[in-house]
Amino acid sequence: MSKAGPDNPRRDEGGGDRDLAAWTGAGFAAEQADVFRRWRFTLGEAVAWRQAGVADGIRAAQWVTAGVTPESVNHWRAAGIDATQAVHWHEMGFDPQSARDAARRGLTPEAAFEQRNQARRQGWTRSGPGTPGDADLMRRLQAAGVPMRVMHGYLAANWEPD
Repeated sequence: MSKAGPDNPRRDEGGGDRDLAAWTGAGFAAEQADVFRRWRFTLGEAVAWRQAGVADGIRAAQWVTAGVTPESVNHWRAAGIDATQAVHWHEMGFDPQSARDAARRGLTPEAAFEQRNQARRQGWTRSGPGTPGDADLMRRLQAAGVPMRVMHGYLAANWEPD
């Protein structure tokens, strides 16, 4: 399935009435078809979303923006997360289960993201800079020609060279 949305120039093949007839023949009202087509869904994609319980093209586009497919949308719904919320959780790097766990603890996507990053920073403080071998690791990475910004990324992620 290709990604739909305003930044995707792909459009349905064919034009006007013929396409609309195909859409209405598949059970879509003309207005529903127009919305899905405006968001550049193919008829097959729209049918898949409808079968997954998403009959509105705007909602389907939101789910797609969150990286959700018709096959995975029910995982998010089971977590109690709607399309609009899923976009935020996805932006913060959470899958449905992690998002559900955080939401059950009363956290917003932003608060859960900050909490996760704070835990990572604490882990970094315990085993990160200042530990024996850090200077050696930095020298080895520099000798290998690793740019400083890349080194920082590895070290911030608590990457283990072995």
